[in-house]
Amino acid sequence: MVDMGDLREGIWFGEYQRILETVTLITGLPGLELYGLGTNFNCYGTVLPTVKNGEDFLALAARLEADSGIPVRRLSAGNCTSYHLLDKGIWPQGLNHLRIGGLHEFGIEYVDMKYLNEFHHSAKPVDKACSDMYILEAEIIELNSKPTVPVGELGVDAFLQSKTFVDRGIRRRALLAFGRQDVPSDNCVPCDDAITILGQTSDHTLVDIEDCRQSLKVGDVVRFELDYTGLLMACQTKGVAWRFTR
Repeated sequence: MVDMGDLREGIWFGEYQRILETVTLITGLPGLELYGLGTNFNCYGTVLPTVKNGEDFLALAARLEADSGIPVRRLSAGNCTSYHLLDKGIWPQGLNHLRIGGLHEFGIEYVDMKYLNEFHHSAKPVDKACSDMYILEAEIIELNSKPTVPVGELGVDAFLQSKTFVDRGIRRRALLAFGRQDVPSDNCVPCDDAITILGQTSDHTLVDIEDCRQSLKVGDVVRFELDYTGLLMACQTKGVAWRFTR
């Protein structure tokens, strides 16, 4: 891996001699074959993939081939965010690999934040960045009608955050059996647009169901689409079971 500016993994692009020495070392080791070079953008350092840094990556690879005599067959030039160059028809010729699994999962071109109709995508607004290929189902464990403003002197919540509340009167609300320890509510989008997420504690999520047309009861399930972070957390937590369906 070569770091072209995003400051995540790889040898810094300015350390050419070190890159050359590493490539030479790899090709001299038994059981290893140099398949190509990779780089990454728009991940840690938020550096956008551009024609300029793509062409710089190409030039570095060409120099390596000339100096080492070792062919570089694959130039893996980033992740889903690099796709915007292809979409605009300005992709640097010679870059021949991308890591775009997320496009097949979310169908979003993330630089200009738009759906790509050649890929499956959610029907939710694109700024939600969620996918209906992954649905989180959470059981209702309590139902009550309560005020929308707490009663008493206010401090901070379980995560040391101050809050403000809008008085909307008495509304029906459901307590769900997952919390921030499982999937953060900021990364969940209710499948039913009439349901609103109120907030979370460590192990519970509160939703407003007052406007929901469906008559929900304790034991019923509320479904959510997930964004990338939500999917990541759901796949890691022991509190969420997986089920694959066709």
